[in-house]
Amino acid sequence: MESRELADRVLTLVKDRDDAALFALFGEGMKTSVPPEKIRDVWARTEVNGKLLGSGEPVVRSQAGGTDLFDYPLKYEKRRQHLQVAVREGLVVGLLERPGDPTGRWNRSRGMLRQLFLPWSR
Repeated sequence: MESRELADRVLTLVKDRDDAALFALFGEGMKTSVPPEKIRDVWARTEVNGKLLGSGEPVVRSQAGGTDLFDYPLKYEKRRQHLQVAVREGLVVGLLERPGDPTGRWNRSRGMLRQLFLPWSR
């Protein structure tokens, strides 16, 4: 599966709240650090944003080490967020949902407003 196709699949699974299928796309580091229960916890925390109304085209950046970053805008009832999906070698190696608009830059999460799936790891 191409990186963009995988990232689009992740977006669909996030919209559908399908934690089991999302978990199956994770690289080993993600699987070890982010069990399905943690994914469900993150989704519960995003409920304060209201219903997810839609998404748009991602900002795409290639990172060092062959990692592609896809940064999708998300529109909720109460605010804008963006979903960052990092893909390397056909697996999801990073996943963050942050407030605001896509930046195309991966930064470690700081603060309570960012819903963190996993900090960037190689």
